[in-house]
Amino acid sequence: LNILRGILASIEQQNKGNKAE
Repeated sequence: LNILRGILASIEQQNKGNKAE
């Protein structure tokens, strides 16, 4: 389930970027 963790991390990072914008 390492791939799932990577995907979740990617989504979280994208969410943070969206909020920052």
